[in-house]
Amino acid sequence: MNSIISWVGGKKALRDLIYQRMPKEFGRYIEVFGGGGWVLFGRTPNTAMEVYNDFNSDLANLFRCVRDRPFALLKELNFFPLNGRDEFNVLNMDSECG
Repeated sequence: MNSIISWVGGKKALRDLIYQRMPKEFGRYIEVFGGGGWVLFGRTPNTAMEVYNDFNSDLANLFRCVRDRPFALLKELNFFPLNGRDEFNVLNMDSECG
């Protein structure tokens, strides 16, 4: 998955090189200078613990809202893109799950 935003000085272009240098197995992934989150969002979530952090607390809050409260975020933005049956089914299924 790609990040939802671009970030000045982001790691998008370096993401594959960073993955090559990461150990194959590890118990924690901590993104200290998260920025746009390109490294975190590009990898498969398979670790016991993942931490995203950034000096910009609004950015960290945005990612938390996208992950935990997507419908509240869409409602706040007055943006419900229903362009087809597949999108409707995804939104309908998510609303039934909580």
